[in-house]
Amino acid sequence: MVQGAGAVKRVMGMPGDFVVKDGGEGRGKMMIQVPDGHCWVLGDNIPESRDSRFYGPIPLALIKGKVVARVSPWSDMGWIENNLQRPEEP
Repeated sequence: MVQGAGAVKRVMGMPGDFVVKDGGEGRGKMMIQVPDGHCWVLGDNIPESRDSRFYGPIPLALIKGKVVARVSPWSDMGWIENNLQRPEEP
C-alpha cells in the first residue's frame, strides 16, 4: 500500500536551466531561469495538470522520490529506462 503518494511529475528544469513559461489562454510565453534550490515540473496531462506552469518553480526539498518502474497496466509492467545521453565533446 502506498500512503501519501502525492503527485507524479516530470522534472523538466533544474537550477540554472532556462525553461519556457507558458501563460496559457493566449497570454504568451516567456523564458525564465530556474532559481537555485528549485526545479521546474510538468504533468503528462497538459490541459489538466497543476504543475510549475501554475505554481512556478518548486523547491527541490519537496521532491520525495523517483519513479523507477511501471506496474499498471500489467501488460506494460517494467523498469523505467533513462534514455538520455551525454552530449559529445566539441
